[in-house]
Amino acid sequence: MKLKWWVVPMMVAVVLLASYGLAKTVRFATQTLRLETAVVDPDTELETVEFRVHMLKCWTMSNLFTETLSQVDGVVEIQTFVRTNTARITFDPAKTSPERIADRINRPVHNPETGERLSVFSVKKTEMR
Repeated sequence: MKLKWWVVPMMVAVVLLASYGLAKTVRFATQTLRLETAVVDPDTELETVEFRVHMLKCWTMSNLFTETLSQVDGVVEIQTFVRTNTARITFDPAKTSPERIADRINRPVHNPETGERLSVFSVKKTEMR
């Protein structure tokens, strides 16, 4: 049996469109950092907040973001999603709050090469999970 010339390109197009549609529904973290140094009382119920963050656009910015937030007391886990410019932060509510975390995100970051303090990240939206 001989196939028409357009059958193979049509099948490739269908597979590409299906994979693109499926990729929109699946969300993988760009980076996940679980802070082993975070001391959490076993009886404390952790909370999670999700921020939409301006300038969280690539792996390098994700690294800078997680390094910056890992210094916040009470933060237990940081997940970044550069495709959607969001960060999901799990924290101990006895030690910090979403407002304190947002303040730290909005604070300027020190550039060790130039010595300047630059405003890099800013919170655009906050949503409790």
